[in-house]
Formats: sequence, C-alpha cells, structure tokens
Amino acid sequence: THALGRLGDRRATPFIARYLIHDYDPGTSFLAFRSLGALADPVATPRLVDFVRDPRSGVPGLPGPIDAMPPLYAASDPAAIESVRALSDVPAVRPALVAVLGARRDAQSLPAMLRWFADRNESFEVRNEVLFSVMKIGDPAAAPGLEVGLDDSNVEIRAGVCETWGALRATAMVPTVLTFLGRETHQVPRAYALK
Repeated sequence: THALGRLGDRRATPFIARYLIHDYDPGTSFLAFRSLGALADPVATPRLVDFVRDPRSGVPGLPGPIDAMPPLYAASDPAAIESVRALSDVPAVRPALVAVLGARRDAQSLPAMLRWFADRNESFEVRNEVLFSVMKIGDPAAAPGLEVGLDDSNVEIRAGVCETWGALRATAMVPTVLTFLGRETHQVPRAYALK
C-alpha cells in the first residue's frame, strides 16, 4: 500500500481502501491511511467516513478516527469537506476534525467550533484547537464567540483567547480586553492581552 501511494496513481485507491478495516494487520492499515493521504483521492472519502463511524475505531494500538483525518483533509473535493463536517458528532475525532477544518479555512464550520469552545465540558484539546483554527480562518466576526474563554479556569485558554483576538485584529474587543486586564493576575494572559 505504501508503494502504491508513492506512485501517485489514483487507480490504486479502491485497492488501498480495502485495507481500512480492523481485521488487517495494524501496520498495513496505518500505511493505507498514509497512502490515501498521498493520493488525495475523494473517491476514498465514503470509506474513510465509514471507518471513523465504525464502533471498533479507537481501540488502542489500532488505526483510529484521527488517522483518517489527513487523507480526508488532502481530498480537496468540496464533498469531502462536507463529509468531514458531518463527523462532528464523533467525540474521538473532534480535535483532529477542528484542525482539519481550520487548515481548510472552512468558515462554514465556525458556528460549530464556537459552540464547542463555549462548552466547558468539551476537552481542552478541542477548545484549544478551536482557537488555532479561528486564527487560521481569520474572521474577526468570530471574536465575540470566544469571550467566554476569558473566565476559564485554564490559563492557556485565557491566554489563547487574547492571542487569537490579536491575530484577528479584533478591535471591537478592545474594551473587553481592558476590562480583562483589570482583573487578570497571571502574567501569561496579561502578556497576550497587551500585545
């Protein structure tokens, strides 16, 4: 599978995609994901999505949902991106999903990302990845949706909100930042707020 991916011939996609099941050797499956990423063939998208939704995905030591993200990202077909968005209900893949949508600068996903960020029960990995993705997408209109992070108990989230606003040049948030500076005592968020 690795050699077929390196050859760059998309005619190999159906053959390689057969190895995206849990019954084959894990090493072969990992190489199949890598090869499909190199081929960037949207034909593999339905099979990759099926793999992510398979309840057996995520078993330690075996390929899991996160391994499916690079080939899904590589497929530039709009239908592939729609399929990636549809995976938002799979918690195990959400950090990688947010990273992929951010790298794709997928502005349509901002509302969902901001909902995850506002959810205090969401993992730190997801919430932190949302900040990076919002920066990549670069829409200042997303800035107010991050304000909830200024009250977060995690200093990295508070600092990340200030860093993201700076990257977005979100001048509308200046009064909020000034208020935040009046109460924030940790030096790291303060440093980002002052930038």
